Amino acid sequence: MANNIEIKKDKQTIIQILIIILFISATVEIYVLDKYFTINEEIQKIEVNRLQSHKVISQMKQTSDDLTNMVRLYVTTGNDRFISYFNDILQIRDGSIPRPKNYTDYYWAKILATGREQEIKDDPKSLKDIFIETKFSQYEIELLTKALSASNDLAVIENKAIEQTKKLHNLEDTNKSNVIIKTLFSK
Repeated sequence: MANNIEIKKDKQTIIQILIIILFISATVEIYVLDKYFTINEEIQKIEVNRLQSHKVISQMKQTSDDLTNMVRLYVTTGNDRFISYFNDILQIRDGSIPRPKNYTDYYWAKILATGREQEIKDDPKSLKDIFIETKFSQYEIELLTKALSASNDLAVIENKAIEQTKKLHNLEDTNKSNVIIKTLFSK
């Protein structure tokens, strides 16, 4: 009988130990799952930020390309709408006028193809403000600001080409116009 009682106590002790082990195991599993989901959320946030960063950088490059394209189109055609687009791009970029909704890399290509601007606008926001919102590091913001400054310097040169072209179109001097066209289309 004493042997029977000891077996029951051993069974109870084993069951208690198993319950404790299961409890510890469940606690560890919950902790590991919590860490997994936390890390997974952070990875997703980093990926979203990376994609947003890429979009902003691409947009800055595209605005510079669009400015050059508008100047080239104006110089070759003399059509004033390209000057208007050129100025709109600069003003959108510096936050002077509202940014079109869904202002994508192909926005100006679509306008050139259709002749219609998008009527729905977002609030004005400069590229520098977008850099800060995108959570670039201070070093990255400095590099992007340098790139934007270089693009703005190019826009000053392009604006001079516009002014020279205006004068030349008034004078009908095709030889000088050809010099400006060659300058714009080189490099």
